[in-house]
Amino acid sequence: MRYLADVDDLRDLYQEVIFDHNRNPRNFRIIENADRKVEGFNPLCGDRLTLYLQMDDNVIVDASFQGSGCAILPRLFR
Repeated sequence: MRYLADVDDLRDLYQEVIFDHNRNPRNFRIIENADRKVEGFNPLCGDRLTLYLQMDDNVIVDASFQGSGCAILPRLFR
């Protein structure tokens, strides 16, 4: 049945993306001269996230984050 194969293909693709983002981090850094900095904390699981934005006339020109928590958190924004 093709539907089951499609689900397996998506699962494989998702795993590939997660592994790639783990090996090659993207945007996991501090922007020292950030115009905006927002910190978040989830007390239920302990995740912490800091989002940094560099703005130019209300346009985001750079974005990054630092965080800790569950294994998937750093991979969400990379």
